[in-house]
Amino acid sequence: VTIVRINSGGSNNRSSEISADILNGDIRRAEIGFGTDIKTIRVILINLIFKFKERRTEFMRKFF
Repeated sequence: VTIVRINSGGSNNRSSEISADILNGDIRRAEIGFGTDIKTIRVILINLIFKFKERRTEFMRKFF
């Protein structure tokens, strides 16, 4: 049974340390974690809100 876990949210320089943390000195077991960045999700949501409002104003201009 192979269990793989990556913890990418462990430090500020995640991408450079992921490759160093994968084996963690143990050849039989590797921990790989997955983490999302909350700031990125917030920016995407705000961008979607602005695009929705922009489309709405363009729609209103066509009819009024």
